[in-house]
Parts: sequence; C-alpha cells; structure tokens
Amino acid sequence: MQTRYSTIILIATIGMFTSCNHHPKAIVNSLPENSKAITLKLVDSLGIVTFAIPNRYDTFFQWTDWSDCGKPCTEIEYRYQSKRFPIFLESGFMHDYLKDSVDEFTIEHAADLYYRDGRFGRGTFDRILNNHKYGIDELRKMEGYQVKFDTVEKINDRYFSIIMYEHYDSTQSEFVKSASAETTIRNNGISFCYTLLTKKNDSISETFIENAKKLIQTIKISNGI
Repeated sequence: MQTRYSTIILIATIGMFTSCNHHPKAIVNSLPENSKAITLKLVDSLGIVTFAIPNRYDTFFQWTDWSDCGKPCTEIEYRYQSKRFPIFLESGFMHDYLKDSVDEFTIEHAADLYYRDGRFGRGTFDRILNNHKYGIDELRKMEGYQVKFDTVEKINDRYFSIIMYEHYDSTQSEFVKSASAETTIRNNGISFCYTLLTKKNDSISETFIENAKKLIQTIKISNGI
C-alpha cells in the first residue's frame, strides 16, 4: 500500500484546515445511533454543512485534488475516517487508490466555483435528476455491481440524488460498498459519499448501507442557495 504525499506538508495541511474549517459542535435532529453531529464550513464562503458521521470516524483532513486536465477539473475534498486507517489523498495526477482498509466519509465539490449568486435555486431538480439517471446507467454497465437503493428526494429543503451500491471483488476477496448523495449549492455540484472497502464481512460491513441511509438524512446546507 502506497502513501504518495509529503508527510510534512500533510501534517501542516491537516492542522491548518482542522483549526479553520472544522467545528465539532452541531445541531442535527434525530441523530442516528452510534453517530455524532458535525458542522463543516466549506471554502470560499460556499456554505456551512451539518451532518452526522459514525463515532469511529475520529480523523478529519482536507486537501485540493489537483488534476492533469487543469483548473476546471480540480476538486476540494473533505474527509472523515478512523485514525486506524492510512490517510490517502487522491490526486488527478496519480491514478492510484488504496486497495483495502477504506472506511470513510468524503465531501467533494469543484475548486472552480460558478454562479455564486444562487439564482438557479436550491438543489436544481432537473439537473440532479439527469445526473441521477446517468449515475444509475453507468453502474448497470459495471459487471457485478448491485444497486441497493436509489432515489431523488428532498432532504431538509434540498433535492438530492442518492445512489447506494455493493460489489464483491472475488479476485481480491474484498467487499466494496458506497452510499452517495449529490446536490447543488449555489449551482455548484457537491457530493457526500460514505465508502467501505474491506475483506471483513463483519457487523460494520453488513449494516453499512442501512446506516448510511440514516446518516445521509441528516445532511443540511445553510448559508448557501
């Protein structure tokens, strides 16, 4: 397993963004069992997000995912995970990923923000519905991937595309599970994704999708249209 980043830069980055953007006290109604409430201030005054994550996610970091196709493809990513797992910062310059031991929640949006005046409304329905249909169609093309749940619904006055899937990689003897919710904020796309990659078929793996459903229902975006 490879970790491709400078340790010194990483420590500085984690420290800076934890102190500036991460606020542990939050108000989330109907907090799911074994979870905690979080408030996160997004960059460039994009908005403030409150949500719930599992108690086992005790580490937070943020980074810029630079891309070899330039600024339009660059992403800002925020991640919560357990300190027991390696920290890995995806990059468009390095097309590599961790091969196991992934249990995390990631928020992602473009670094190049547009239409900040919000004139297109909260979670533009047609855009989200089209993205949802595209995502489902792409998953159905992938052999062995099972869509466990999908819907477009309004959560806390904002439309979300929600897609959850499972896959068992027999060549690696690994379970792959993902639960994502996508919406728009000031007409910029933003995604929230719970991801699990593990060789263990334990209680966390067996209940991952159902627990993610409950956690996604707590997402609320404020100060952003």
